[in-house]
Amino acid sequence: MSPLALIVVLLGVYALLGLLVGGVYLLRFASREDEALRGSAVHVRLLLLPGTIVVWPLLLSRMARRHEELA
Repeated sequence: MSPLALIVVLLGVYALLGLLVGGVYLLRFASREDEALRGSAVHVRLLLLPGTIVVWPLLLSRMARRHEELA
């Protein structure tokens, strides 16, 4: 596998993980942290999804801390 192909695969995996983590964050955790999202429609959360895909490692650590606080 060429180095360029490896980079493309790694970026794809990063984006897929970001989509999964971002989706969970927006559906379950975001409304707990931001009052403005509590009554928001689905299309508002979809607008936030690209940003959550980029910063998913930070959101994952935030979700883990939040889960520890609740346990």
